[in-house]
Amino acid sequence: MRTHDLNRLMAEAVKFNPRFATFSDFAQSLTEQFWEQHYPGGDLSEVGADYPELRQQAGELVAFIYTSIPPSDEPKQP
Repeated sequence: MRTHDLNRLMAEAVKFNPRFATFSDFAQSLTEQFWEQHYPGGDLSEVGADYPELRQQAGELVAFIYTSIPPSDEPKQP
């Protein structure tokens, strides 16, 4: 699936693991800011104001994804 709508991706992730729902607000904020920046016309003064918080949430999401992936028996490629 190719999309810029992180809400759609989050809905698919929740089917895999309901705990992804905790990141719904994060996905919503990123999606809104993406559309505001790529299709401007309104007030952009608030875009990016919460980037430090979004970066932290992105790190938490990445960590959650890594802990959700079952370990592989295959050796890692260099």
